Amino acid sequence: MKYGRSLQELAIELDRQAKVKKDYVATAGAMQMTAVNENFDLVIGNTPFQLNENAHRQLGLQLKIPAPYYERMRAENPGLLMANVNGWFQQSPDTRRMVRTLDGTARAILSDRYRRIDNYEVAQTVLPIISEMQGARIESCELTDRIRAADGLPCVLFQSWRQSGTSLWY
Repeated sequence: MKYGRSLQELAIELDRQAKVKKDYVATAGAMQMTAVNENFDLVIGNTPFQLNENAHRQLGLQLKIPAPYYERMRAENPGLLMANVNGWFQQSPDTRRMVRTLDGTARAILSDRYRRIDNYEVAQTVLPIISEMQGARIESCELTDRIRAADGLPCVLFQSWRQSGTSLWY
């Protein structure tokens, strides 16, 4: 069964994302969490970015807020979550973090030393290799936080994945 995007559609989306994504390295003192209704934003300078699920999880990890407590505050007491996050930002205002953004959304909050590897770069490296493999085919692919290529790679290395019918993830 085919699902997801064609390889051409994937290439178009990767090009689009490469043009609009932006990474910020900022000190905690330059960041603030705000909330409007149930949506939380991370404000860097004067620019707000809505936090996605991954960014929420990573923010909690960076600030050493236990995940169950973070999620409880998020669901039941947004003001308390904002106070906790902003309080920890002010506790160590010189700590630098990298915030990876795409389309106005904070998609990751990482150490400022994190080595960036983007889907675009992976695709530029991997897809030409796959296209040269005899009998290789990409039946379906999708772009989320990872590139997903469904089975169809006739390679001993991927044989167990092919037999199990699962997909190959990087």
